Amino acid sequence: MRALIFGVLFIPLYTGASTLDCKTSLKEKTHLAPDLNAIQHLSPDPMKKDVIQFLTSIKGKSVTLIGDLMMDENARGNEAGMVPDGAHPYVVIGSTEYLPGGAANAAMNLRALGLNVKLIGVIGDDSIGKKLIELLKDSGVDTSGILVDKNRPTTHKQRIWMSGQQMIRIDSESTEKISEDIEARLLTQVRSNLSDSILLSDYGKGVLTKSLSLQVLQWAEQNQMPSIVDPKGNDYSKYQNATVVKPNQSEALKATGRRDLKSEEEIFEIASQIQQNSGIGNVLISRSEKGMILQSVTQRKYQVPTHARQVSDVVGAGDTVVASLAAGLAAHLPLEIVMQIANLAAGIKVRDHHGVYAVTAEDLEKEVGRTP
Repeated sequence: MRALIFGVLFIPLYTGASTLDCKTSLKEKTHLAPDLNAIQHLSPDPMKKDVIQFLTSIKGKSVTLIGDLMMDENARGNEAGMVPDGAHPYVVIGSTEYLPGGAANAAMNLRALGLNVKLIGVIGDDSIGKKLIELLKDSGVDTSGILVDKNRPTTHKQRIWMSGQQMIRIDSESTEKISEDIEARLLTQVRSNLSDSILLSDYGKGVLTKSLSLQVLQWAEQNQMPSIVDPKGNDYSKYQNATVVKPNQSEALKATGRRDLKSEEEIFEIASQIQQNSGIGNVLISRSEKGMILQSVTQRKYQVPTHARQVSDVVGAGDTVVASLAAGLAAHLPLEIVMQIANLAAGIKVRDHHGVYAVTAEDLEKEVGRTP
């Protein structure tokens, strides 16, 4: 399951400026906190005027998104029981819905916020892949960067539901690395599309190889495009030069060879270790009900509590957050505002929606209207 993100943090960027200048590396323009060891605590609730400014500023901006594409299928039963011999249960499916998942869900979230998205990735030569392309096109996503690989299936996650409860998930996928030819063609797609920001959505399905990730991030830095990475696996050196990398706590522990936390302070040590080992400027770690922490490039520490007061389903929440961050970076907005809004969006998703869901501008406006 992807990163569970309920809280978001702000990355102060400048001394004397509050907006992101894409021509200047975040590694060079981080605002200094008064006390290096002090944790700055941020509010999870953005102001209504900031939400309106966010939505107005990001509209029409462009994001290049590369990563692992998936199809999420929700099959809902209207009858269940045990087979006559009692050996196993059965479900009679009453309805089925198909939703873009993985990197495709992040693309849907960006479109729901009003951005232009070029989606780059791989599908199989199968009916699920064709259906995924159809759904993306219907939402206005540019699918010209999606390649068909006849040697692998389209990643497909089928969830069986009964009475509001998920009974089982059935996965059809390949995690083999893409071929050198496919990798070269994907890189050509990236380089042909200058955009306002770039998002790498890594689900460990073989598309974002180390070679491809490094080349994409290097190209983004050379072209002064802020980059966000939703990571997977243990080797974060493949994300070198990323503006922001956002693992969840479980992923961060695994990447640093640890099993659990001995203290709350240790989470910042883990973030620092990722920075030192991987050449990454800023590390955000999502911590489910504990919100998120940020270790900035200058080792400043930030923490924000979760916005969600109750949780219905966390599937896709990480995609919602990284999409919001990519949108804000694309519009050069102050990151303390962007991250509060990403927190708000994730809270809406996990509270109100089962399965993947693209949080809309209207959702954000409605939510901030009810915030005390």
